[in-house]
Amino acid sequence: MPLFVVIEGADGSGKTTLAALLKERFFPHNKVVMFAEPTNETNESRKIRQILQNHTSLTEDIRLELLQLFYLDRLWDIEGRIRPALQRGQHVLLDRYFLSTAAYQARDEDEAREILDSYLKDCRMLWPDLVLYLDASLECLIARLTASRRGKDLFEQESYLKKVLLHYEKLLPTLPFPVRKINAEQNIQAVYEEALAYLKPLLNHENSNNPL
Repeated sequence: MPLFVVIEGADGSGKTTLAALLKERFFPHNKVVMFAEPTNETNESRKIRQILQNHTSLTEDIRLELLQLFYLDRLWDIEGRIRPALQRGQHVLLDRYFLSTAAYQARDEDEAREILDSYLKDCRMLWPDLVLYLDASLECLIARLTASRRGKDLFEQESYLKKVLLHYEKLLPTLPFPVRKINAEQNIQAVYEEALAYLKPLLNHENSNNPL
């Protein structure tokens, strides 16, 4: 069976870089696709980016709007890209999933749990085979975002990231599917090799069930 692998972590943790390396070096040629959320394919995703770029604070109205926009964009992503790829026999690498929504958009820890529970109970959501969480300190994340010399969007402000990291810390142990934490403050090669240690057994199992 093809694998559905989600790479999670706060902004600046290196999710996109790791996903690209795994796609290029590890998975069998032409048997893997890499996606990211929000997508670039829906009106909802375009509205999300507009909000994040044009606002410096998260009012309650904006927060509730983003929750709905992410949900609708994610439903499209599952039915429009993720499920079809898996049905074609392709492995899927996804940069962010509904854990990010709970961590980033909740007002507090209780609501983060409520948001996560609502997704876990939604039969339209696909559960990943594995979540790789890239763990980095707030100081490391801020240093990387600053060094990138790009403008920070609403979710990349220091005070916001601090709350996000707390939410991730509380939510990760409660997930009902496999989660592996990786020290993202290492160099990218070390991060990649640690990810391989978690992925190889899963891919080997898949290959043993599908002999050539």
